[in-house]
Amino acid sequence: MQNVCEFLPQQVLLKWMLVSKRFYRDYLPRIFTALYIFEPKLFRLFCHSSCIEIFSPTSLLWERNYLYPASGDFDQEYFKGMNPDIETLSKITQLTNNRFLLTGGQRSYASLVPYLYEVDRSTLLLSLDSGTFAEKPLMTYGRVYHSVAVVCQFVYVIGGMDPWNDGPVTSMERYDTIAEKWATISEDFDQYA
Repeated sequence: MQNVCEFLPQQVLLKWMLVSKRFYRDYLPRIFTALYIFEPKLFRLFCHSSCIEIFSPTSLLWERNYLYPASGDFDQEYFKGMNPDIETLSKITQLTNNRFLLTGGQRSYASLVPYLYEVDRSTLLLSLDSGTFAEKPLMTYGRVYHSVAVVCQFVYVIGGMDPWNDGPVTSMERYDTIAEKWATISEDFDQYA
């Protein structure tokens, strides 16, 4: 707890110093655990499949959750005969307890969507509550092996490789989960940034 308090503003620490040490020991941990808004999950998604697997810490097993398009159009035969044992190259990012964002990837490792689509520029919103996924606006640049970070309502997609010419993608984009729009933050930075 001392490490966490080290990064708090000085004014907050001064106020808390007026309270006894019992406060630090008994109540401060409860305040900080309340700031955590959802339970992080371990998950994996395989290509050529409409299934996302989530690790259960109680049973120590991977639990399968099947997802279908929110529009209701789903061709059961589309994935038939395809190898679903390879993990997708798309990035899965947890937004809330049961909502995930799937970004980018490579066309030969597509997943979930039962038809051809622009995998490398794609954005899919997955909902475990309803068991559905919905296509969202495409990213400006296609990418694979990229990094993703979530800050409040924004999802930042950084760098990666261009799946078409094997060169680096030197841009950063931001997705607003409320407005459902992509914005390019940085067009060009060097590949070592």
